[in-house]
Amino acid sequence: MEMARVADKNGFYGFWVQDAIYSRDPWITTAACAMVTKNLMFGPCVTHVYLRDPTLIAQALGTLDELSGGRAACAISTGASLMLQQYHIQLQGSEPLKRLREAVEVIRKILTEPQLTYDGEFFKYTGLSSAAKKRGRLPIYLGAMRGPLTFRLAGEIGDGVMLAYGYSRGYFKEVLEEVEKGAEKAGRDLEEFDVACANLFYTSKDSDVAKEAAKMAVGRVASYLSNRQLIKHGIQPDQITEIKEAFSKGDVSKVIDVTTMELVEKLSISGSPEECIDKIEDLKASGLKHLLALMTDAELIKHVTHRKISGIPKYAEMIKLLNREIMPHFL
Repeated sequence: MEMARVADKNGFYGFWVQDAIYSRDPWITTAACAMVTKNLMFGPCVTHVYLRDPTLIAQALGTLDELSGGRAACAISTGASLMLQQYHIQLQGSEPLKRLREAVEVIRKILTEPQLTYDGEFFKYTGLSSAAKKRGRLPIYLGAMRGPLTFRLAGEIGDGVMLAYGYSRGYFKEVLEEVEKGAEKAGRDLEEFDVACANLFYTSKDSDVAKEAAKMAVGRVASYLSNRQLIKHGIQPDQITEIKEAFSKGDVSKVIDVTTMELVEKLSISGSPEECIDKIEDLKASGLKHLLALMTDAELIKHVTHRKISGIPKYAEMIKLLNREIMPHFL
């Protein structure tokens, strides 16, 4: 809650919370944070349609929108493949994009209409109603890490696309081309369409310290990016073979040790405020409209990696540094 307070006071737009069993509950967290802030948008990033019924997602969203005074948003997708495997849910052959399309339709209907009757392939309801209704704009983003068809669906039915770990012009070029195909199919204008991306973000007055902090996470991220996404960032899949092998064995220390600074440069926004500005400018020129900064401070790095990094700012300090030295450049 303190992070949300600091972000709210320092001009941030939104505060997104992961929806995964590994983390705290996003709905309780965002509702609590909404009560102590005035301007921040709140939502899950991303919630998913295999483990949560869309009517229950809508109920939580409508409640959050009411509690926050119209400051709710939602990023929704099918869910992370690894997490679904742990639940013994197989995506292959289950038509995940059809399921996602239906879920978005259901969520929008029950948030705006008195009653929901829906006869889909995956979701069926008769005469269902809820007191939780849309109060503000409540944009729905489609989480899109599955490739071109997901990007296209976002352009067709989403208020925005929610990407993750996108740092290159080649990557964004492909995304936007597919988004435009979806929009064209639906006859939509993309002027108000948001292109958002959640990226590793580490900044400090000491550039080397920030990049060393980024190194603690880059290998883990690289290990579960698709070959397609790696190639779009100028990384050949065989460059991370050793990282993947260490990751599969749970050897966090080795993952970090074999992560090169070349990977850090390609798969993070890290360095001094000036270096981060340059990287964000490049992403902006590539078509990015909305950056989600995935920040980690020294305490969490130590907890996860058992390594100590001196000089990396704490969360509140990094938020203030962003507000003071990076955000004004883009206003």
